[in-house]
Parts: sequence; structure tokens; C-alpha cells
Amino acid sequence: MTITLDDVRGLLSIPCTGEFFTPPANVNEDLAIAAAVELLGVAYDEAVIETKTNRGASYSFEWLKKVFFKKLHERIYDCAARAYLLHFVGCTILADKSFTLVSAKYLFLFQDLDSCGKWAWGPAALVVLYDYLRDSTLPATKHIGGYLSLFQIWIYEHFPDICKRDMDEHIFSMPRMFRWTAKQTSGNVAYYRAKLDALRDTDIIWAPNYDENAVTRFQSVSLFTGYIRWCFTMVPYLPEMCIRQFEYTQHIPPTPPMLVARDVDIEWSMYRNSMIPYVAAYAGPSHDVGPDTRCHAVGGLIQQSLDLHMGGLEDQMCVLLEIALHISRGGDYQ
Repeated sequence: MTITLDDVRGLLSIPCTGEFFTPPANVNEDLAIAAAVELLGVAYDEAVIETKTNRGASYSFEWLKKVFFKKLHERIYDCAARAYLLHFVGCTILADKSFTLVSAKYLFLFQDLDSCGKWAWGPAALVVLYDYLRDSTLPATKHIGGYLSLFQIWIYEHFPDICKRDMDEHIFSMPRMFRWTAKQTSGNVAYYRAKLDALRDTDIIWAPNYDENAVTRFQSVSLFTGYIRWCFTMVPYLPEMCIRQFEYTQHIPPTPPMLVARDVDIEWSMYRNSMIPYVAAYAGPSHDVGPDTRCHAVGGLIQQSLDLHMGGLEDQMCVLLEIALHISRGGDYQ
């Protein structure tokens, strides 16, 4: 099992499509200073002091908060918006090990505020988290970064008996992750290791119902297979290794693709050609009761039609496709 793009979409209610971000080649202190002056509207000397204090091309959350309120007071709203957004992503989906600083390279995400929605924010959260989780397997690693609240909520959703937590009523307009509240526990590493070792497949919620009151519905890009990228970090994304989480039957997965001589950005932009080959071959319930293989295959085609149509909630074609998808997945006909 692993956290997937569908988990990111379902828990954070952020889109998983868009462009991968490539920052300027060498974001050093000088460029961080120039970017702060141009995009945040701060004085040159103030930007110099901030980068010198942080000993590198980064800004502290405390400083960004001060810049936000100052620019808000001065009614320079574009600079205030950039400071707010940089602070927001820096302490959530793009968090590093410091949890007090954010890299200056991310300020270029918001250089054009009108087009910052084009970035692939879902994959961004996953790439950063995957990269830190990979480092955490090394004996020398003492700290971990990434959006750990997302990882924690993913555990709550899939492993209901592992740890204590409270579940509140889900508010329709808020991301699903806000319904969970952590509870203090006295368990140590040995305690949780024993709990994990004792797990059975029936103790796991393989496919939480994210579409129930979800702000965004399932996107077929979650079945993309290949590599995803953010800045200059690339990680493999292989849903065929955990296809049961998508309510398909788990088969022996193929050999993972090699990274050599791959154009990750082009493969991502043509993700429908890079989805799990012959998804219908995986179709079929991962449990004893449910729709047959043909219904799952039809449901997959209907889902792709919904992604292509991109209609609103009031669109009649969208409504009919949603009903057909519901029926194909074993729902009642109304």
C-alpha cells in the first residue's frame, strides 16, 4: 500500500492535473533577494538581512507573515497574496525538514498570480512526501519533511485500528482531512510495530469513499503510471503496485519503468496514453460481492468520459454520466 494521487485528491481536495514546476537553475542568495524585492515588494536591505539570517536562499514563516500584514496595510494586494501563498505551501504540501523556512525557489510559483492554478499541486505534495519517505529509510536520517499531516490522515483513513483519533462530521465545503482529530497516545515504536504485524487484510480500508461529499471527484490521472516530478526531483508513481486501492483485483505488476532517457513532462501531459495498460485486465472486484468484470471496465470508460467532458455540477450530460458510473459500480438504479 502507498499514498496515491487519489488519496491526495480525496483528502486535500486539490487537483492532480497540471504542469510540473521547474524553478530557475540556480536560486542562490542573490536571486532570493532580487525575487523578494520584485515579487514581495520589500526593501533591498530587508531582503538581504532575511537571507543572511537564514544562511541561504530561503524565507522564514515569521518574516513572510510580517510581509503579508505590512503589504495588506499598504493595500499592495499582489505582494500580500504572494507572501500568504508562499507561507501556506511552505508549511503544508512543500514543507521541508526545518518546518520554519521555505525555499525561495517556490516564490516563482506565484510570479504570475493569474496562472498559478496551472501547476500540478497534487503531484507536488506527493513528490515531496515520497522523497522524504525514501530518505527516512536510511539509518542516518533523523528528521523527515513533507506534508506529514497528509500522511497521518492517510493512515487514519486506511488503518482504523492502528491509532486513536476522533472523527467529526464532514463539512461539505471543506477538505475531507479536516474531519479528523488526533488523540494523544502513549504507544512507542514497539507497540505500533506489533499492531502492524498483527494486521489482516480485513482490518484495512482499501478504498475509502472519497467521492462522498467530496469537493473534487475521482480523476483518471490517478491511474497514470511512470514518473512524476517537482522542481528537479523525480519519483516513480506506480499505481499498478497497489491497484487494490482503486477497487481492482491485484495482479502481479510488471517491471517498473527505467528513468533513463524518459521525457517525464511529455509523458505526464499525455497521461491518458501512460495510464495502466489495459486497465480492463485489472478490472474486477477486490472483494467477493460486487459488480462483475464487465461493469468495472464500463465504469472505467465512463470515468474517462467524465474527465474529458469537464462539465459543471448542473451539466445534464455530467449528471447522466455520474448516474451511469454509480450503477456500474453496483449502485441502485433510480
